[in-house]
Amino acid sequence: MIEIKVRDTGMGISKDKQDEIFTRFTRLTPAHQGIYKGLGLGLSIVKQLIDDLGGEIYVESQLKQGTTFTCLIPFQEPLVMDNVGVEDLPVSNERVSYKNTSDILTFAKRVHQNINSGQRKILLVEDDKLSAKIAASILTELNCVIDVAPDAKTALRLVQEKDYQLILMDIGLPDMDGIALTHRIRLQQWQQDTTPIIGLTAHIDAEKRQKCLGAGMNAVMLKPLKKENALELLTTFSPDEQKSFSSDINHITGPVFDAEVMRDVLKNEELIKDCIDLMKTELEKDLMKLPELQQANNWQAIREIVHEWQGRSVYCGAKRLEQACRQIIDYFNHTKNSDNNANDLYQQLIQEMKTAKEAYKNYTE
Repeated sequence: MIEIKVRDTGMGISKDKQDEIFTRFTRLTPAHQGIYKGLGLGLSIVKQLIDDLGGEIYVESQLKQGTTFTCLIPFQEPLVMDNVGVEDLPVSNERVSYKNTSDILTFAKRVHQNINSGQRKILLVEDDKLSAKIAASILTELNCVIDVAPDAKTALRLVQEKDYQLILMDIGLPDMDGIALTHRIRLQQWQQDTTPIIGLTAHIDAEKRQKCLGAGMNAVMLKPLKKENALELLTTFSPDEQKSFSSDINHITGPVFDAEVMRDVLKNEELIKDCIDLMKTELEKDLMKLPELQQANNWQAIREIVHEWQGRSVYCGAKRLEQACRQIIDYFNHTKNSDNNANDLYQQLIQEMKTAKEAYKNYTE
């Protein structure tokens, strides 16, 4: 048995609230007060993980003195081995025949016959034969070359062997769920530029979406994959390298903040305001951090922050900020050097972040 204790000397939790803190979106201090950031999801996720491991979690707390969380986790033989300090899953270098999936692999091999350097290389992780064929057909029409992995083991092998510009990840797989698989892939890629991973699922809620993004996915979309959605994904996360790149700044259009985008995802106005409060906090923090990085000419760190904001802006309706982030990412995807154009794009980003912050502030007041 493993025992983990986490102690703090914070404000403490009253006894009548200690049974509520593991409930999703429960906060002891309302977000609108601006004292602490967060959505009230952390402890519910911890509780779910502990439950999945067959363990238990307890809380002891006294007001104005602090809190102690105790986790008891039984030793178990691991089902999945991570790459950090332990033996990896055995992976064969030869193609393996999987029951009920041979036609998927055959289809993917046939698609590869027309490969050329201008096509995007995409890994589709999907165990359902019909869904795989439809998605591969759509992507082929959009000038893509597709490898299909019917399970996590095949996907891990292909990611090790090949470079992909995009990974489309089914959440439900026979040997490992797509969230855990994404985490494994991110561990493999920790020393290199990460390939965008898009989750595909038939059902999504705020908690599942948070788990997907937390594991390292760039976005989550509902099935079935449609051509217009696939085109948008490719444009956003895998721009066509054959097209000539212009470093000129493109004019940004559209609304600063589209609340309907958040309503479509979250459905709950209180939760929307909680997310907006978190966005405002993060904007304030990065608006202080970015000028220091720009002065130090640390464009790699700036690029990492911009990548995070592109994902956030998509889900939080910040249309103009999303465009500003995309322009910087596109710029550094095509050049390794910073020049006046990079500084102009940076200034544009800062302006859109300030504008978005003001728009969020106006919405919640």
